Amino acid sequence: MSVLMSSSSNQISPDALKCYDKAMNLWGEATFGELSDDKKKDVTAFLALAVKKAGVPYPLAEAKLGLVLYLTGDVKDALNHANKALGHDPDSFTGQLVRVLNALDSLRVKKLGAGDFLSGGGSIEGAVIASGIKTIFSLLGATTAASTQINGKNELGKLVEIYRRVCPKTNDVDEFLHMSQLLVNLGDFIKDVPFTGGKPNLFAEVVNAPISQLEMNGHEDDVDDIRLKAEGKSELFKP
Repeated sequence: MSVLMSSSSNQISPDALKCYDKAMNLWGEATFGELSDDKKKDVTAFLALAVKKAGVPYPLAEAKLGLVLYLTGDVKDALNHANKALGHDPDSFTGQLVRVLNALDSLRVKKLGAGDFLSGGGSIEGAVIASGIKTIFSLLGATTAASTQINGKNELGKLVEIYRRVCPKTNDVDEFLHMSQLLVNLGDFIKDVPFTGGKPNLFAEVVNAPISQLEMNGHEDDVDDIRLKAEGKSELFKP
């Protein structure tokens, strides 16, 4: 199974790469919420070993470790690893995703349930749209609500900036599909969030992303599907 590697993957120790592969193979196509507790622990352990054994900064594994820690409720360590990943790679989409999930969770009575729509997805980590997800907001005071909305909007903006920087540079169709599907999912999640000054149109970002540089490898229909889906949702989008 192929996996997305950072630009410095040729310097990362073979043991670390093996541990990362084991983690992603265990996660596979299932959503994180569908994994048994034992598998969740194993995925986390292999990612922790990948970071430890790398010998050099390994932002891809660091960011994934942050994500699984977040999904298992260890928010403090999750953000620590996500921030480390971003420190080594400012374009770490997964690292910034952890920050976005944390910011959006602060706007809700209950968690986003991201573990129920994030899958291992092999080489792309994947994201599967969950049905029937309802947005439930916390009863925050006006000042706190405004502050958390600003933070959430800022973190989303940073994720969009990463998407805009990475898309023109990557020829990896899996990476494009991974990021694009996540933006579409997040766009669905925030559609009822009352952001001050309006919410970002994440669907339009996918529609406008360049694709001519992608090596399709038989994924033309998948790319067409996500772009059409995003275009349709963008037509219905209300700031």
